[in-house]
Amino acid sequence: MKKVYTYKILLFLIFFFSYLQANCQINSKSSKSSKTVVKKKSEESKFPSYFGFNVRSIIPSSFTGEQSHTISSDYLGKPFTTTFAQKYGYSFGGTIRVGITKLIAFETGINYNQRHFSINSTYLDSGFVEQNTLSFINYEIPLNGLVYIQLSDEIFANVTMGGLLVFNPTEVRKIQYFTGKNNFVHTGELEHKLNFSVNSSIGFEFRTEDKGIFYIGGSAVVPLMPIFNQFNYYRFSESLLAYNNHPVKGSYVSLDLKFFLPNVKNKGTQFTKGPIE
Repeated sequence: MKKVYTYKILLFLIFFFSYLQANCQINSKSSKSSKTVVKKKSEESKFPSYFGFNVRSIIPSSFTGEQSHTISSDYLGKPFTTTFAQKYGYSFGGTIRVGITKLIAFETGINYNQRHFSINSTYLDSGFVEQNTLSFINYEIPLNGLVYIQLSDEIFANVTMGGLLVFNPTEVRKIQYFTGKNNFVHTGELEHKLNFSVNSSIGFEFRTEDKGIFYIGGSAVVPLMPIFNQFNYYRFSESLLAYNNHPVKGSYVSLDLKFFLPNVKNKGTQFTKGPIE
């Protein structure tokens, strides 16, 4: 009888320690998996995304292409001459920056552009000279890749290259009446509502954890197609007396200012599981 009880006790102890060993293995696996999840989350947080705002000054520059032109046409031996030149404009919008690695990011958003062009027109022997401004707006969605160069713990230089998807919403027209029924008409007629531009920029940014990111830099933008075709008319009443036209590409350089909001960390314990977990 004693041997039977001894065997039972031994079997009980074997099963008990086997259960403890299996339970410890399960707990160790779960702890490892939880550590892996934490590690993955920490790795993802190394490359955060940011939302910010930007303001740009649109500056005419021969560095990016033709900024002014003079066109002339003859009617009954009298020249009709128009000088068209790009003036300063401005742009503003929202920007989203998505971190890919520590030194590479992708940037997009939407911008509103206000463009201005000066017009001087004359028609020989008419006695009329027109000096006017034609304003034109469009919207753009940047699709840019960024490469950072770390200069210190808080200062980075970055280089941007990519494209801009440009939407031209409407045509523009300006009519200038003089004595009687004499008038000049200037229009910007669209061939395409959608356009595409290439752009590049270089700048510097100052990064802080609690106040955000401050950026200053410069860009160059070159449209691949004209933003509109410029048509100029000199008319008496509804009769056309003279006419000329020229495509306007509208390339420019800009001074860029950006501010990215800081990523605020929520304090306290956060609920991360779903309702059925």
